[in-house]
Parts: sequence; structure tokens; C-alpha cells
Amino acid sequence: MKTSESTGRGGPRREGLTAPDRKLPPRLALLMLLTRALAAWTVLAVLAVGNGALRQFVLAPLLGQSAALPASGAVLCLVILPFAWLAHPRLNLTGAADAWRVGACWLSLTLVFEFAFGRWVADRSWAELLAAYDLSGGNLWTLVVLVIGCAPYLAGRLRRAW
Repeated sequence: MKTSESTGRGGPRREGLTAPDRKLPPRLALLMLLTRALAAWTVLAVLAVGNGALRQFVLAPLLGQSAALPASGAVLCLVILPFAWLAHPRLNLTGAADAWRVGACWLSLTLVFEFAFGRWVADRSWAELLAAYDLSGGNLWTLVVLVIGCAPYLAGRLRRAW
């Protein structure tokens, strides 16, 4: 990466880390944005799997399955939002529209992974997979999915990026 003069914050400014991809053709800029979104979502997926392990091996034995499910959903939401805040500079978002694009990407990847893994790896029925979206049983998965979709925008607003 190129460096330029000091920013006054104690070090050189690195161009390209947070500068928008304005010089790229629009399709290439979108491809770069979605590539960064995929990389960030991969980290989110690892965090979500870790949260599932936490639920199964720690929360369920301590609280019981019926209480562990909503507790795990709340914990995951509380992990996603700070992650999006920390990832925001690396995502290189140029505005709210980019944030919503990344959120839609994260949401789509999450749903595809959830249904593909659940159906073809975990061998769950469609009814079992759809039951995760029923809030009456205490499962907060619907809230988690909404937070995943909104997190990049919320992070940008909290950072006052636009």
C-alpha cells in the first residue's frame, strides 16, 4: 500500500484502506465490495458457530435448552453489532447504500448457509428448519437474521460515516 504524509494521528495514512473505490468501474467496485463483505461474513459465520457451541456446551447445561435458545440469540446479536462496527473501516463503504448492499449480502449468505447446511449436511426437514423462525418457542433466530442484515448500516450510523 502507498503511504502519504502523516495524518497528525501519530502515523502515516495508508491510502486504499478506507478510501472508496471511486476510480474503479462501477461493476468492479461492486465486486470488490461484495468480496470484502464475503470475507467479513466468513468471520461472522465462525463467530456464529462458536456461539452455537457455547449454547450447546455451556448455556444449555446451565440454563436448560428452553432458556439457552433465547440467551444464545441475544448473545449472537450482541456479537454481530460490535463486529460490524469493527469491520466497518475494512469494508470500505462509500455510503448508506453500500452498507445496505453488504447487509443484504450477509443476510443472503446466512440464509443460504443455514438452509443448505441444515438440509443437506445436518439432514433436517424443511419443517425443522422453518421452526427456527417461530418466535413463540423462544428462538430469536429471526431477530439475529434481521440484525445481520441491518448491522453494516447501523455500524456506519454509529461511526457517523454518512
